[in-house]
Parts: sequence; C-alpha cells; structure tokens
Amino acid sequence: MTTTELLVADVLIEAASAGAVLADLSYASLSRVAAHAGRASPVDLAPHPELTAWQAYLLRESPDANLACIWARALNVDIAPSRALWMVEPCHFAIGLERVQLDDPEVLELSAEHADELAQLARPLLAEDGWQLVAATPRRWFIHRAEALDLRGCAIECASAQGVSDYLPRGARRDELAWRRTVNALQMTWHEHAVNLAREERRLAPINGLWLSGNGAPGPIALPYCEVSGAPPFPGGTTAAPEALRNIEITDAACVPMRNEDWYAYRAALARLDSRLAHYLAALSAGAIAALRITLTGRQSVRSFELTRRDLWKFWERGTLVDLLSEKV
Repeated sequence: MTTTELLVADVLIEAASAGAVLADLSYASLSRVAAHAGRASPVDLAPHPELTAWQAYLLRESPDANLACIWARALNVDIAPSRALWMVEPCHFAIGLERVQLDDPEVLELSAEHADELAQLARPLLAEDGWQLVAATPRRWFIHRAEALDLRGCAIECASAQGVSDYLPRGARRDELAWRRTVNALQMTWHEHAVNLAREERRLAPINGLWLSGNGAPGPIALPYCEVSGAPPFPGGTTAAPEALRNIEITDAACVPMRNEDWYAYRAALARLDSRLAHYLAALSAGAIAALRITLTGRQSVRSFELTRRDLWKFWERGTLVDLLSEKV
C-alpha cells in the first residue's frame, strides 16, 4: 500500500497577515488537518536560489536539475537532448523610481498571434549570438545551443511582483554580459512595435523583455515517486520511479493569488484545497492509503507532516488555520 503526499505550493502566508486573511474561515477538512499542525516540522533543503520553495522541495534529490528541461519535456518540445537549454518568457519590466519590478506573467494576456510576431522578430537577433529559439506556447519559449554557457537563471515565479535585481541571470561575467546585450537588442526591436502599440491601446502592459531561467544542463529529471500528478503541465516533464512506495499530487492554486496578494482568490483556492483534502481524508479513513503526507510551502519555507488512519481519531489534538498556514521563517 502506498503513501500519498499532497504538495501545496505557495500556500503559507506571512504570519503578520495570516490572522486577517484567514479570519472567519471555516473549512471542515482543513480544520481537521489543522488539528495536527503542531507536528509539522520544517524541511531543510540545500540552497537552490533558482527555484521556488515548492520546486526546490520537489527536486530535492536532483540539486542540479534544469528547470528548462522539465518544462520542455512537459510541453513536448522537440530539442536534441545533447543541446544546452534554457527557457525564456516574454515579460514586462515595470520601471519605478526605486526599483525595476517584474510583472506576474499570469496577468500579461499575451495572445498567440502577438507572441508569434514577437518571436519572429527575436529569432534573427538570437541567431546572431548562437541561439536557436523554439516558441512552444505564447508564454514559454526555449533557446538552445550546441555549446554550454555558464549562465543560470531563476524561475520567473521567484521574481514575479518583486524587484528583479536579486534574480537576474548569473554566471561567468562574459556570459552574463553577452546575454544582457542580447536582451537589450530585443528590447529596442520590440519598443513601439505594432504588437506593443496594440497592447497599449487595450491598456495592457507592453512586452519589453525576456526572462531567462534554467542552467543549460541537458537531461531528464527523475523523482522519487511512483506517480506524479497535478499542477499541469509541470509534472509531465519529470520521470517517475515505478518501484517507489509513494505518490505525490501537486496543487498550485494558491500560487498566483499569493504572488499578487489577492486574498479573495487565495481564500477561494483554500476552498478548492479543502475539497481535495476531503477526498484524501476519506481514503485514509477507509484504509485505501497507508498514510497521507501533507507538505506546505511558502515563499521561503517548507513544512511537512504525516497522518495515519489512527491519527484521525486523536480528537484531543487542536490547531487553527493560522497555525497550519502561517509561514515561520
């Protein structure tokens, strides 16, 4: 019998805000789980500045995993496995008085037609510097080359709604500067292009940059689970271990609301999580699964605890949603 793990991404909320956001909420399954929140313990992970906390947890046994390879496999992008690979995403940099902020890509509303026009403009500029571009979806593009570069970029989710200075691509000085020159050329080409003029007419933010993530390393990524599901399509880019005795489901419904501090949408995401937990708690009570491990992540931390069928009868344990969902760093 397998153990099931539910990985809830970006659901932990800053302790200072938790009381106000979670006030007056009543969810049967979450409350049942919160009763055992006292046994949750932090998960120590190797530093991985290019990934979000939930990605770092999922890939904890593959510390050099290339995020771009995972997404390319998930989206069925046909790139030779021997080529160095990065993911690049059309984005908007908001220029402020004190910092440059990266807008959340989920709210950009970039159409397939406009993305294709921008990609057509980008291809020859990238080719001049040895890159080949594959635009898999309007949002997710990939660049690859035969020779590797010392260039590592953070997942766009790390920097979304944040100042970008701490998250820009890092590596050998020569490779950093080369990439910046390429991006600058793209920005000049896209500036006041018909695509961005049309976006401005619709009061949408212009596309004025490319966000690079990944480290160039080729190769598939294996996870220590017999089955990986949820949060499509990211899990589809990994390989399962059929001999493992546990499976995992990833839910990311809280990610976008958390990044944008949209607490109405965050509370709605909790309602969906409560419904999913009801399914797992029923399976645990019926003996259909051996144990339920619940892993909760925030912007910086990861907490995890495990429930067995016997734990469901420990009525003396108490806890609140604030206990369960506050991020403790």
